[in-house]
Amino acid sequence: MAFISLVSLLDYTGKVKAEGGHSWSELIIAAPLTDGTTQNFLVRVDNTFDSVYWEKISPTDLQKWQQNMGDSNTQRWYNKKALSKTEQQKIKKFIVPSAVSKELEKDFVKYINETIRTGVIY
Repeated sequence: MAFISLVSLLDYTGKVKAEGGHSWSELIIAAPLTDGTTQNFLVRVDNTFDSVYWEKISPTDLQKWQQNMGDSNTQRWYNKKALSKTEQQKIKKFIVPSAVSKELEKDFVKYINETIRTGVIY
């Protein structure tokens, strides 16, 4: 829940998913391609099982994903809290300066490119 609050403050679209007593985060990452187009990825982040899973998402599936905020009370509550302006204000107190954020993003891009090039996830 806190992860989705944080990434939403960084202008990423995300939500909390919950099923069978387990929850995880999903967010959309738009990756620019070398031909000038963009490929959207659905990224599942599961802190319980220490995993991150990336998959391409089509425009049609992206639209369905955006419209589905969950079909359980738990999932809707998680998303209400995660996307709450009150909760986000609490997190904003700890946001790193823009220059630091740019450096982190450069490191992240380097990591993603190396992962794509080698197929090895560190």
